[in-house]
Amino acid sequence: LTLKTHAWVLALLGTVAQIPLGGVTVLTGLNPVAVGSHLLLSLVIVALTTVLVARAGEPGDQPVVVVVRREIRIGVQALTAAMGVVLVVGMLVTASGPHAGDARTARLGLDPRMISWLHADLVVLCIGLLAGLLVALRATRAPERPTRAATHLLVAFLAQGLVGYVQYFTGEPWVLVAVHVLLATVIWWATVRLLLSTRTRGVPAVAQTG
Repeated sequence: LTLKTHAWVLALLGTVAQIPLGGVTVLTGLNPVAVGSHLLLSLVIVALTTVLVARAGEPGDQPVVVVVRREIRIGVQALTAAMGVVLVVGMLVTASGPHAGDARTARLGLDPRMISWLHADLVVLCIGLLAGLLVALRATRAPERPTRAATHLLVAFLAQGLVGYVQYFTGEPWVLVAVHVLLATVIWWATVRLLLSTRTRGVPAVAQTG
């Protein structure tokens, strides 16, 4: 099976899996773990559909050609993995705080302050890694597509960081929490998009592997 086939099949299966998971979420009284799992599965589907769209726009099934230096490609892969951890920890933050449900909803029992600062530290780590990658992309005169994708991601990250800190220090109003979740989804999509922009198919290119 091709990458495109894998992507749409897994996206379809993930969408179908949301139905019983949604039922479990309701039956468990909006248990924060069930709610968080519902969100994380949605983000997996976002990644899969982003891959599907990118793959559908490629001109052929020729071997993958990496268009950036090998070190940059590895750095982007590390950033994508780190972003996955950030999303999981972010889910734990919400599941431990006031927006995990109403007064009857069980919380995870984690210290909201501790888990929030861990989440913030991971985000700062990702921003630092991304800034370094952007410098490397410009220094090596990488193609415009990954450089532009990294710039857009950095802007979204900085906006998310501002919203996150305002949210934390203003008592986590639900409107800012909603904006924070929306931006998290956008950042995850942009991260996957950056990863995909470091390679291509079917177009003659010289990979920089030095």
